[in-house]
Amino acid sequence: MLLLHTQAAEVAGQDIAVAAPNLVQVKFVNDRMRLMEVKLPRRAKIPAHSLSSSLLYALQGGTLTMLAANGEKQEINIKKNEAVWLKADAAHTTENTGKTKIHLLIVELHEPVQPPQASLPPPPPGAPGLMIQP
Repeated sequence: MLLLHTQAAEVAGQDIAVAAPNLVQVKFVNDRMRLMEVKLPRRAKIPAHSLSSSLLYALQGGTLTMLAANGEKQEINIKKNEAVWLKADAAHTTENTGKTKIHLLIVELHEPVQPPQASLPPPPPGAPGLMIQP
């Protein structure tokens, strides 16, 4: 799993499903989370939006470029079957800057996540994903 966090300007963007209804479909929602499917063709761009803390899971990977309102740019290379944790952030655009279509599932949390009471064991050898902490 890859952990990412941007230090973007504190500006709230619109809801991602509202910002790009042709690219983002809400599949499930309740009071604790929302599941969305994102299909980004090459060079497709999601206008300014913000997300609560979210898990991205790549059904088909590629390269995403996130651009914050303050000009900070972050590139994410996500591989097929890789999970990426995104902390809640300020408004940003997201563009598929790679050479392939990207297909993601996003699980967005609606409540603060409580830290675990005990340390979790590391993933088994060969498990997909990478954990990077700031």
